Amino acid sequence: MSGEEKSRKMDIKTFLMMQAIVFVYTLTGITEKYASIMNKKYGLISIQVIFFLGLTVLLLGIYAIFWQKVLKRVDLSIAYANKGFGILWSLVYSVLLFKGVITPANVAGIALICLGVWVVNRK
Repeated sequence: MSGEEKSRKMDIKTFLMMQAIVFVYTLTGITEKYASIMNKKYGLISIQVIFFLGLTVLLLGIYAIFWQKVLKRVDLSIAYANKGFGILWSLVYSVLLFKGVITPANVAGIALICLGVWVVNRK
C-alpha cells in the first residue's frame, strides 16, 4: 500500500479494529496486577502467578501480531494517537475491577485525549 493510500481517512472498521487491539493491550495491565496479587499471596513460583504471567505474554503476542496488521493499513502517527484510548480502558478497569474513583480531572483528561484522537483521525 502506498503512502498516499495510507493517508486517506480511516474507515470505521479500521478504527474499531484498532480499538479492539488497544483493548487487548490494556488487558495486560490487569493480568500483571493479578500476578502481583498472587505473588504476594502464594509466592513467585506458584501456579497462580505463572498462569497470570503466561496470560500476559499471550495477550502481548496477540497484540503484537494484530498491531502489525494495523500498521500496514494506517499511518504510524494516526495509529499511535489511537493508543491514547488505552487510558480510557484503564480507567474503566480501575472502576470496575479495583474500585477506583473517577474524578472530574479524570473526565477532563479523557475528554482531552478523545478530542485529540478525533482531530488526528480526521486527517
